[in-house]
Amino acid sequence: AWQPLWWDEGYSVYFATEPLARMVALTARDIHPPLYYALLHIWTGIFGATPPALRTLSILAGLAAVPTAVWLAARLYPERRRVAVLVGLLLAFSPLHLFYSQEVRMYGLAMLMGMVATGLFWELLKRPRRAAVAAYAVTAALGLYTLYYLGFLLLAHALYGIWAFRRSSRRLVQLATAYLVAGVLYLPWLLYAAPRLVAYVGDKVVADQDTPLTLLDYLFRHVSALGMGHLRPEGIATTVGLAATGLAVLLPVLGMVARRVKAPRADASPPRATPGLHPTPALSPAVVSPAVALWTFVLVPFGCGFLLNLRLPFFPTGGERVLLFTLPYALLLLAAAIDQLWSTWQVGKITLAAAAVAGAVGIGLFYRTPRYVEHDYRPLIGQAVQQGHPGDTFFAIFPWQVGYWRAYVPQVDADQIDGPDPQLAADGALTWSPALAAAIDRALAEGTLWFPEPLSFGSTLPDEIEAYLRANAANLLRRWYSETTRLSAWHRFPQPVATTAMQGTFGPLHFQAAGVAPAIVTSANEALGITLAWDVANQEPTTWAASADNFFVTLRLVDENNHAWAVRDYTPPGSLGSATEATDHAGFIVPVGLPPGAYTVAVGVGDKESQVLLSPSTVADGAPPLQPLATIQVREPAEALPVERLPIQFPQKQPPVDQGLALLGHAGATDDDPTLAGDELAVTLFFQNRSSAPPSRQLYLSLLNEDGAGVAGWEGWPLPTYPTEIWPAGALVQVPAAFYLPATLESGAYTLIAGLLDPISRVKSAPAELGVVLVRQRVGNFSAPSLAAPLTPIVRFGTHAQLMRYAFAPVPGDATSLDLTLDWQAYQSLLPPHHIFVHVVAPDGTLLAQEDAPPSTAEGLAPTGSWQPGEYLSTV
Repeated sequence: AWQPLWWDEGYSVYFATEPLARMVALTARDIHPPLYYALLHIWTGIFGATPPALRTLSILAGLAAVPTAVWLAARLYPERRRVAVLVGLLLAFSPLHLFYSQEVRMYGLAMLMGMVATGLFWELLKRPRRAAVAAYAVTAALGLYTLYYLGFLLLAHALYGIWAFRRSSRRLVQLATAYLVAGVLYLPWLLYAAPRLVAYVGDKVVADQDTPLTLLDYLFRHVSALGMGHLRPEGIATTVGLAATGLAVLLPVLGMVARRVKAPRADASPPRATPGLHPTPALSPAVVSPAVALWTFVLVPFGCGFLLNLRLPFFPTGGERVLLFTLPYALLLLAAAIDQLWSTWQVGKITLAAAAVAGAVGIGLFYRTPRYVEHDYRPLIGQAVQQGHPGDTFFAIFPWQVGYWRAYVPQVDADQIDGPDPQLAADGALTWSPALAAAIDRALAEGTLWFPEPLSFGSTLPDEIEAYLRANAANLLRRWYSETTRLSAWHRFPQPVATTAMQGTFGPLHFQAAGVAPAIVTSANEALGITLAWDVANQEPTTWAASADNFFVTLRLVDENNHAWAVRDYTPPGSLGSATEATDHAGFIVPVGLPPGAYTVAVGVGDKESQVLLSPSTVADGAPPLQPLATIQVREPAEALPVERLPIQFPQKQPPVDQGLALLGHAGATDDDPTLAGDELAVTLFFQNRSSAPPSRQLYLSLLNEDGAGVAGWEGWPLPTYPTEIWPAGALVQVPAAFYLPATLESGAYTLIAGLLDPISRVKSAPAELGVVLVRQRVGNFSAPSLAAPLTPIVRFGTHAQLMRYAFAPVPGDATSLDLTLDWQAYQSLLPPHHIFVHVVAPDGTLLAQEDAPPSTAEGLAPTGSWQPGEYLSTV
């Protein structure tokens, strides 16, 4: 479950979930034939298209491969049972086999079919009957319908068969008949797909511009992959794995050479016929050699693959997978060598040990190394589902993105959620065109367009699409999920958002006008549009362009208590417009679960590096950094919404229910970020009303230490205008709560629990465990310092602290600034947290400079709520 799908697997899902006729047409333009996709189509029709169900087909193919390899070994070496046992073990613990036994791709199935075809080919060599000819021909054709590269194995079969039957024209005819039948079975697909495939491969080689691998690189990549798999992160494990792989390859070769050199010439004798082959006069026993056959089955595909790499250089990371079908033959050669050298200077046993070490390292890396992290669309799709709305579009420019959606949002869930629908912009390679613009317009006419932007392909198309969207819609979201993947959401409002004049200067930014629409919205992921018209105060365009990235704009939906229910930040200012005079068309999605009532839309500008909001210099002194734009009314949705619409960060596995009020989960508080002792611990709880007559309830929160004793907590109800007894049936509600931690709380892990309580009887429901809260306590100094020139008398600030001394010095190289140090003794914590403000005033009362900020020490922030009784500290 921790491994996400990656691009190729997304293609598999996309093809397999299309109608069969369309799937056939699509795969004709792909680099792989249709049989695996057809089987996966049937499979998903029965078991669904979730990632576990998708992977199960490959798991079954991987499981079947092990006994098939044992069966093949028994046919090749009927009197050497150890070879069959060894190859079964080597394949079962092969990292490469394990890797592709869970990938949603056709390589494991191709390897299985290749082994079956090889076994039937060997039967054709032994007993060339009509049944053997027919079975081999059908299996060969099925293999070609599974993987084009399997043709190299069939070529190896043919070359070995021609050499083996070179003295028997009758058997050559039988062999040719098998390939003729296979060709006839494959001809319809060849005629249909060949022109499209040739064009696809040519375009891909030109687009990717890969460099051909040298012979040494080619051999190293394939041999190391066969030995320890694909995963080779830097470190000792990779070094050990590669060394063990090299030892497992070289030791048998050296052992066989040494054995041949040491063998007495008197012992030399003609090769003994392999029992069970029953050679005929037309086929000498010396010709039918399993070792020669196996080397042919390995070297011919390797050689053809290398030559193809020189002619059509396309070799992505993990490209060794296309020759995965050679793995059983390489392992058979190794097993036969180990068996033959088992008692020869212990070479066989040492070789087996080396192979085991390489396999163990590869398997260890397989289970420990995160894969395809940069391709993980689960959080991206999760956000589109959670914030989506009926009629929205998930606008994909690659088929694998649609495949991701279908795997992570199965159709049964999509029907229940009734959210965005995936739409592929167009088939084939995309370039900007009027048809693509028309597709975007159609999507915007239906609702919000969610655009997952893949930015690692060097294409200009994502930027061209976004430029068109900026000119024709409001941006509701723009979030990076990796260095190469960004999700944006765009909405076209029926009417342009009207603006009114607004005065506000935040640093270099001056807002001229602003507008918000609509005035009434539903808490059902409806879009709220915000237009901001601004210019740059007292700066040249070139100067502003160089500094624009230093600032960000924040838009917030706040209630009367200044709690932010929705936040939208974007940077740089003007990124949703153009030039230095711009009108940004932005907005955000009104989340599900908001209590009905009046809310304020506010705007602010912040410094990107410090994340501090700038105070508006053109508003009254002391004005808050967030300035109101408009007041809107939020109303309840007319119908109950699915719980998937809530932004639950940590869901309850079994939601506790108190007379119909279900606690579904929470967000915040229990993440990996420690909370400072003395700071506020904030959490949002998510409830669903499952009753037509819900009871009156309040909330309790408690923080427990390792002994289960409460160390902090809170009781009450934070939504006075929206009590539980008026919640409609099916309502989804967000309930924010917060309380301050004691400054004396020691660093460590604490357990947060929550529940409901009857406000009259004070009876509490059974607590729900929310998770672990990490607490960090500031290290305090409780020894009185020796201060030069202390204040006389010492200045006391109420019952909380006293200022013992101040000292200042010029900042080196800055004649306009002073370094100021304040020495304090704390008596008790001061809550809510206070700022320290310092004014520099001229004799005539003129304010020359000021600083107003939370207190900090040399070790970092030291909010007044974290000050411990008796502590001495110096703020800077």
